[in-house]
Amino acid sequence: MTSTLQAVTVKIPLSDLRRIPETNRSEFIRSAVSEKLARQPASEWKPKTATGRKLLALRDKFIRSGGELLDGEGIANELKQRRGGIHHFRETWKADVQRSQDKGDLVPLCAKE
Repeated sequence: MTSTLQAVTVKIPLSDLRRIPETNRSEFIRSAVSEKLARQPASEWKPKTATGRKLLALRDKFIRSGGELLDGEGIANELKQRRGGIHHFRETWKADVQRSQDKGDLVPLCAKE
């Protein structure tokens, strides 16, 4: 089970809803969905190239180790976070250098005239 949950709204017949226990209903539904998905046969698609087979094996290994695949929005957020992290580090570093210079802890290598 993943720690990231997404709310989903579905319409089901009232007769089916009444059969689902009211206590811990969400857990029951998540368990039922997981069970149903586990019973579905694996995809019959096979990569045709050696590179494709290697990439698919890496993907499967990642999923088996508990990794979660990202959708388009997740990829965009990951890129933004990574790019922002570099920008944030650069700005933080500049501010630290400036503070050190202001306190006299850090002397510039070349003096401005």
